[in-house]
Amino acid sequence: MIVSSAIIHFLVVKILTSVYDLKFLGIAIASSVHFIVRGAVGIILVRFGKKFKKSIISIFSADSFKDMGETFKLGFQSIMLKVMGWWAFDVFTLLASQLDQKSIAAQTILRNIGLFTYMIPVGLSSSMNFYTGKYIGKNRVDLAHQMSNYTMYFTYVWSFAISGILWLLEDSVMHFYTDSAPVISAMKPAWTIILVFVLFDCV
Repeated sequence: MIVSSAIIHFLVVKILTSVYDLKFLGIAIASSVHFIVRGAVGIILVRFGKKFKKSIISIFSADSFKDMGETFKLGFQSIMLKVMGWWAFDVFTLLASQLDQKSIAAQTILRNIGLFTYMIPVGLSSSMNFYTGKYIGKNRVDLAHQMSNYTMYFTYVWSFAISGILWLLEDSVMHFYTDSAPVISAMKPAWTIILVFVLFDCV
């Protein structure tokens, strides 16, 4: 579902921006439709899927409030670990807005590359968390460890693979985003930095 939705989103963005020349409005429309459809599919699967109905627990059940304090504590620690990196990314984006137009364009492209490469392992990790929790609930800790190991293996492979692709196809990737020579020249000095960033960010 994650891969198919990403492909569809990319195609819709390409059509709205290239064919209909809606530019940024096309990206906004495609992103909105993407989240609406994904949310609707999730609601339908949970509401009518037989597999999901078996595992649904009422919000009024005592199990819903069991170990609530520990859950919030662990959840807060986990969310801070994740969002601190995102906030740092956004701070750099705000600082870059003070630069000239050429540098802003280059920074936007580099940020897009960073987000795109990062979201693939994040999506996989989120889906694997479901299975990890499922197996822990079934007291199959061995399978939970197996799912966790699969996630780690994939993220390492993805990190090195995508960094290698960006290194080998540097010019092709840049020209995919823009044909502006000034913007490309602004990206080149930062390309090594973005490669290192992608390598560690994806892990």
